[in-house]
Amino acid sequence: MKAVSLSESTTKWVWMVAIGMVLLGARFLNPFPNWSWFGATLILLGSVPLLGNMEKFLVFGVALVASDAVIGFYPGWVWVMVGHLGYLVVGRGLWDKLWPVFHLERPLMASIWFFIMSNFGVWLETSMYPKTWEGLLMCYGAAVPFFRNSLSSDLVFFISIMLMRTLWIQWREKKKALSSSQG
Repeated sequence: MKAVSLSESTTKWVWMVAIGMVLLGARFLNPFPNWSWFGATLILLGSVPLLGNMEKFLVFGVALVASDAVIGFYPGWVWVMVGHLGYLVVGRGLWDKLWPVFHLERPLMASIWFFIMSNFGVWLETSMYPKTWEGLLMCYGAAVPFFRNSLSSDLVFFISIMLMRTLWIQWREKKKALSSSQG
């Protein structure tokens, strides 16, 4: 059976739609507050070498804005978007690593960036905390339980996604080597 070869532009669209759908699912299917595969999927999106930065941002932006349109826009949602951009950035260059699953500093850095930016937005754009240094510290302190969930889910899903990605690449390379040796 001969494998179907897709053009580069078709392959890009397949990647963009597939990751976009996973991102949308991740926004709605989280069993606990801030426990989601959204961040880890953004790291994967950031690592895909076939997609340019504008295509990655398009997928990310459409998924986030579309899901927020359903969930409802809230004070500080722009800061959440800026926080999520950190996941795209840390994914860069990860695809070429043989075992990216060992690069746990990537989801750690992204989780910290998201925590800082999203909670700064809560402090800045809501009336929940006074606009003082103490109010900002209170805001970050109240967010620590959510950070634990974000960090743990980012690590668990990052390891899972990157392990599946690595195994898929190895399977594809073995299949390619087997087919070239037979024909």
